[in-house]
Amino acid sequence: MGVSQIKPIIVPEPPENGGTVTRLSWQKKDPHRCSVFLDDSFAFGLHVDVVSAHGLRKGVVLSLDDCLALLQEDVYYRALKRILSHLAYKPRTEKELQDRLDRLHVDASTRKQVMEKVRSMHLVHDERYAEEFARGRLRAYGPRRVVRELIQKGIPETLAEKTVVACNPHDDPDEHMAHVTEKAWNRYRTESDPRTRSRKTIGYLVRRGYDVEEIKVALSLIAP
Repeated sequence: MGVSQIKPIIVPEPPENGGTVTRLSWQKKDPHRCSVFLDDSFAFGLHVDVVSAHGLRKGVVLSLDDCLALLQEDVYYRALKRILSHLAYKPRTEKELQDRLDRLHVDASTRKQVMEKVRSMHLVHDERYAEEFARGRLRAYGPRRVVRELIQKGIPETLAEKTVVACNPHDDPDEHMAHVTEKAWNRYRTESDPRTRSRKTIGYLVRRGYDVEEIKVALSLIAP
């Protein structure tokens, strides 16, 4: 889902004067949520844990302030559900989750609660994320690009650089550099002008995250 498609969490308006609970019914689409009826009219939905924690049942009288407090407490469960759904697609960094909570318009207190819960579930761990990301990306891209991508995802620069060095899968960096440079050089074999071919080779490898000076050294060994 793109940024523009992320719907913020909106707290519904409760009845102006509150009311008496006349019915509670579990929602069909989400068994963890309960519809609350005040004075025989649907008022709002709440997570079942909120209902249970506050002992809501038929006959309980809720003031407007009571309703607002319940709805605010419910925001935590709605935000947590959205974050867990976000994590279901792929691992995320803490910054990515914080950014998602910002876009959900979640207040600071609720954001803190959600992040503490996610951490307690061991669903976010930036060092582990950085290692897994680096190992996968280094198979196809150079160290500079992988470090840059990690920083963009919220990994501190020092940790990103340290992780990329530690996770480099190539035992002999010079041999690997020679290999990728030769492949890139052959990519532009239809170029008749060696200078144009070299320029395109260097540009291609720089975009993939390799150091320009290392490229030039490797290129000097194969270019005419």
